[in-house]
Amino acid sequence: MAKLWQPQSEALYHLSEDATISQFTPRPHPRQAEHPDLVWAIQGSHVVNYLLPRDCPRICIRCDQHTSPADQTRFFGLSTAPTIIAVEHIWLERIRSTKLYAYEFSQADFQQSDPAAGYWISLRTVRPGALHPIDDLLGQLVGLGVELHIMPNLWRLQQAVAQSTLQFSMIRMRNAQPSSE
Repeated sequence: MAKLWQPQSEALYHLSEDATISQFTPRPHPRQAEHPDLVWAIQGSHVVNYLLPRDCPRICIRCDQHTSPADQTRFFGLSTAPTIIAVEHIWLERIRSTKLYAYEFSQADFQQSDPAAGYWISLRTVRPGALHPIDDLLGQLVGLGVELHIMPNLWRLQQAVAQSTLQFSMIRMRNAQPSSE
């Protein structure tokens, strides 16, 4: 197994399949045109949500102080993992074959946007510091304590999680397989 990268919980990162980015220029928000152009970064404590191919749909869940005991039991059961990430099985081969690069940034260049999600933003062009190649995404996720759920479809889980008290992130759901219901 390749050596695992250890993200620093307070550092900021941008993960990409492109290893050649020398600077990050603010770009329009993909869903909210009223926002100014931004550079996005993720805090190291939440980087596991992005250790998958960019277009891979995923549901990431965690318990926090607002999670009910019933939801903790329902979704985490006997798990000791701090984070569970569910992906669809049709993405498994792409996950295995994708290599990511974690660009590291200083917090001084960013302002916190959403503490619960670990999002940070910058209104200006920023240059990354260190570049961390990540060859084995599955090994990296498991090495960071994530429990992976490989599912045929994400929509039933999406509905249940959206109605729960969990802390969650649902990423690229527009790319998920159609609901079978």
